[in-house]
Amino acid sequence: MPTLLVFTLLICVLLQYRIRHNTKEEDNKDAEFWAKEARSNSTRRRDISSLPYIHVEEAELPFHENEPDREIKSAERLIKSLAGAKILCLTGMSNTDLKLKYGVANLETLAACDENFARLVRSLHKWGKRSFDRGDIDDALAVLSYASEIGSDIGETYKLLAKIAREKDDNELYELTRTQVGANFKDSRKDKVLADIERIYQGADNDDNETI
Repeated sequence: MPTLLVFTLLICVLLQYRIRHNTKEEDNKDAEFWAKEARSNSTRRRDISSLPYIHVEEAELPFHENEPDREIKSAERLIKSLAGAKILCLTGMSNTDLKLKYGVANLETLAACDENFARLVRSLHKWGKRSFDRGDIDDALAVLSYASEIGSDIGETYKLLAKIAREKDDNELYELTRTQVGANFKDSRKDKVLADIERIYQGADNDDNETI
């Protein structure tokens, strides 16, 4: 049998094996997902009153009564509107995870708490970035630090903190920012954000800001 024909047949056999193997893996993943989803939909309501709710601490933020900047004023209003809301950082947890852990009956409430968290950290970032852009470094530091303390998962927040640390030549702030990235990012983005803030702090910043 010619060598080329043998080689072609071998490739076909390997491809068929790979296709069957991948299909089996996908089928297993699908089965695991639906089994997990079925369990989650039968999980009873759990007490969520003692979860680590975030309370907006207005005294820790530099609100200005006569703030002239429209973008900052808008962020301030939204943040104040969340002062009495239930807020939870549930980053990294899917709806299925939430149902399994806290019960299907709590899903709507928890989803609302998570959405409030997303609105809060987005507004804090916009406020902090606008303050930084117009040269209000102290205000920017206060707002962005607060965002990082409550668990923000917006990478740009930490990049701005690294810029402030560089401008202030504040190694303690830089190290704190690194620690908070490690604590607040549970996915593959953590290594990239750590690399970005190191690059920025070392002065190799190209201002590639993402859209929030």
